[in-house]
Amino acid sequence: MTKIYLCTPHKLGDLNFELIKRIKKLGFEVLCAATDTPQNLPFEEIFDLNVDLIKKADVFVAVLKDYGKDLTAEVGMAYVLGIPRIGIDFNAKKEDIMTYYAFDKIIKEEELEEVLSQLKIERKNNKLSQIAEEANEIENEIGLTMDDSLNKLTQELGEFNDAVQKFRGRYCKTKTENKDNIKEEVGDLIFNIISICNKLGINPDEVPELASITLSKFKERKDIYKKNLK
Repeated sequence: MTKIYLCTPHKLGDLNFELIKRIKKLGFEVLCAATDTPQNLPFEEIFDLNVDLIKKADVFVAVLKDYGKDLTAEVGMAYVLGIPRIGIDFNAKKEDIMTYYAFDKIIKEEELEEVLSQLKIERKNNKLSQIAEEANEIENEIGLTMDDSLNKLTQELGEFNDAVQKFRGRYCKTKTENKDNIKEEVGDLIFNIISICNKLGINPDEVPELASITLSKFKERKDIYKKNLK
């Protein structure tokens, strides 16, 4: 389920609960410091808990009404993390440059359902996390275990290898020029990987970032690889 972090001042009270109810009605899970973070903790612990909530979110939604520096800090975190950011304009001020322009979109309250519904459609079509979530739901319905998923991944890796070797004309009698079978196996392989990631609590949408980290390490070690290949 897509998680929305609702950033809103505690003092708004009933408005916060109304917005949470409206967002949940659209099928989103709502994370909100006003309701999820105990306020009787040391300030440092409150900070850590709020940061964790933001990191868990797929979408950041902020109530721009009588806001202060905390909201600016939180939308800044979402900006750096690359989380889509939507502001609900009650009395937003464009002169609050580091707040106002950190949002991808500023909307009116009455547009909330329409914008979030469209976002849900876009995420369903584009996000690896959404695909993985749906896969996990089906797997749970069937009764597949983690061991089943890992065995399936091993099988798919073998099939991917076979498809590539056939395209190369290696270890087979007939060579094919068609890459469609490879594409199909790539899809199967990625599907199983993101499904396992999601089960382990690893956001599949982080895959490009993780691959980028590996690329950096690969660049650093290229001389070692060259030496070992000689």
